[in-house]
Amino acid sequence: MPVAALVGGSLLAWFFFGLPALVLVPLLLAGACFSAFHRQGLAGVGGFVLTFLLTLILIPLVLSLGIALNFDAYIGPNPGSDTYSITGLYVYGTLSISLILFAVLVGLMRTRHWYFQTPLAPWLFLAGVAALAYWPPLPLDCRTIQQDSFLAPEGEIRRHDSWTRQLNTVPDNQEIPPGFEPEMAFVGLARCSVDRAGRPRPLGFRASDPVLLVVLPDKRDQGMTSYAALFEPGTHRKLTRWHALPMPYGRMRSFHPYLLDSAYYEMPQLPEEFEADLKRR
Repeated sequence: MPVAALVGGSLLAWFFFGLPALVLVPLLLAGACFSAFHRQGLAGVGGFVLTFLLTLILIPLVLSLGIALNFDAYIGPNPGSDTYSITGLYVYGTLSISLILFAVLVGLMRTRHWYFQTPLAPWLFLAGVAALAYWPPLPLDCRTIQQDSFLAPEGEIRRHDSWTRQLNTVPDNQEIPPGFEPEMAFVGLARCSVDRAGRPRPLGFRASDPVLLVVLPDKRDQGMTSYAALFEPGTHRKLTRWHALPMPYGRMRSFHPYLLDSAYYEMPQLPEEFEADLKRR
């Protein structure tokens, strides 16, 4: 059963990966509760829920207490600054709320005679979820290309800025009309949540098909008109022709992968001409 819980957590997270976090988290917690119920019935579910709630309370409690005890070391001895006051409000507010919640939970456990009888299975289930999120066997979103040199500040596009200084260094530059002057080279992401055939990746075990979107805004109209093409991550093989892309920034959104701090720009819906080029590859 422990191995089944570990594998089950990974498979369920794989199947639902890509859904909004407000939908995904309750589904995964329900799976953990089911694994607890399978081992110890309702007593196992109750013990797991109590342990989980206590963990959620203790983490901010311990962190805020550690910062409060060494506040000047973290912030610096500058009591008059706005940063000092705002940070202190957050730290001591978190500490106070955590202490109150901890006291309430412990009080309920003592008065109602609740005990910790949590089985190992739900925690192994959550460990399987975390393992899938950090080490997916296949691309499930765009996190697998976050280290691509095109996205790096010192990457080959930005390092020499040759694509903006000399249009003849741009791959297949004959596809761009004469006289076009790129202001910069902007790199975003696309196809983070669809597979190679364009089908949505969540609610399935298919791999996503992330690609790099390179946008060259026109210097003359301050980015309102641009030319863009898709490139393969890693190899940087050009996948589509250069197509006109009016107002590209209005079509993008911030992409924030689960459990990662870095955010990127993604175009969730590619124009038809890009999709048509991809189908021909």
